[in-house]
Amino acid sequence: MRTPRYRHKETAEEIYRLFTLQENATEHNRNEGSKLSMHFKLTDQTKVNDAGVKLHRIMCVRSFEHATEGKYGGWVESKYNLSGFAWVGDEAEVWGKAEVIDTALVSGRAKVYGNACVQGRARVYGDARVHGNTWVSCDAYVYDSSELYGRAVVSGRVHVRGDARIFEGGSAQGDAEVSGSARVCGKASIRGSARIHCFAIVTDEARVGDRAEVCGHASVMGYAEVWESAKVSDGAIVYGKAKIRDQAEVTGTAHVKGWTTIGGQEIIGGSVVVERSRGL
Repeated sequence: MRTPRYRHKETAEEIYRLFTLQENATEHNRNEGSKLSMHFKLTDQTKVNDAGVKLHRIMCVRSFEHATEGKYGGWVESKYNLSGFAWVGDEAEVWGKAEVIDTALVSGRAKVYGNACVQGRARVYGDARVHGNTWVSCDAYVYDSSELYGRAVVSGRVHVRGDARIFEGGSAQGDAEVSGSARVCGKASIRGSARIHCFAIVTDEARVGDRAEVCGHASVMGYAEVWESAKVSDGAIVYGKAKIRDQAEVTGTAHVKGWTTIGGQEIIGGSVVVERSRGL
């Protein structure tokens, strides 16, 4: 079994679980392909997609949650792309070693490919793209023109929408929302009910959680943390090992770095630079 590479301690168990699920599902598909495909079949309708891959339209042969018997679905490369009681509908495409399993649904014009896995009750639709070694699980929703790739992990009740991107080793869990043209990348993690939107960037090993908000053209980088009801907005940058918490706000073009902790209802704005050394 492949060993996942991920440094956030709070996500290690989740990442390992997702890797294990995909490995087990892949092996099960290989050994039990005919049983797993009982609710659908590949039809004679074929096409070659933009990636040059020949796909087959599927048809439901046994009514279940997502489709009734005789209903045509979307497109897959092989029966191994779909298992459990998952479904690919509309003009959606799934190919490569990607898998849609459990009761997950991929629809609209969405595309899932590479080694991606969509599982649980997750939904991927609209013009969304999920590829690379990405995992989408639980009740997560990925839609509009959003894109997940690299080693991204999205789970819980997360919504990823708009033109948002989560990539490299970025992750989002809980009830978080990543929207607009926001970017979550590196090994950054979004938790709780945090909101990352507009043109915000959360990268490196930064963490944003609870009810925190990062918006505008703001950036949270390095090992910085934004928690509770704190907000980072406009063109502000928080980096180093800085912590923004409580109801504090960093706005304007302010820079907060080093070992600085901003809390309470403090507001840091304008073009100031706040830096504190460790132990101060």
